Amino acid sequence: MEIEAAQLLIYRNLGCEVATEPLFFTPAHHITPFAPILRHGTMKWLACAPDTTWVDGDFGTLEPQSNRIWNADDASITVLACPLTAFDRQGRRIGMGKGYFDRWLSQYGDGLCAVVGLAFSCQEVEEVATEPHDQPLQRIFTEKESIPCH
Repeated sequence: MEIEAAQLLIYRNLGCEVATEPLFFTPAHHITPFAPILRHGTMKWLACAPDTTWVDGDFGTLEPQSNRIWNADDASITVLACPLTAFDRQGRRIGMGKGYFDRWLSQYGDGLCAVVGLAFSCQEVEEVATEPHDQPLQRIFTEKESIPCH
């Protein structure tokens, strides 16, 4: 059986978020991680490898130095992992307030296999108020469970 290549679009965490570093520094066969770079209200995703050089970015996160930019046509399996500060079981989330992920998803979300959130269980709330531009998650992973969103 042939395994299809996959791409994981995942953020580098800030101190209070779910740690994502192992996903960048532990090689996984057939999975290429991509990390975001943030510039002037836009977000691009650059490929990462265990030997990637990282630099301080505009939003306080580390950003990769890479020449390969994510393209929706690169692979048929692409999953985006979103950071969040709060979530509900309907897949609504509160991010850091800058709207990078929601803007990016409104433009490229149709090309993804899944959009998931990484959170701590204590970040769950009864209901997250939404705005018209907010993009829902399909699943949320916490240290206690995997939550399918409806």
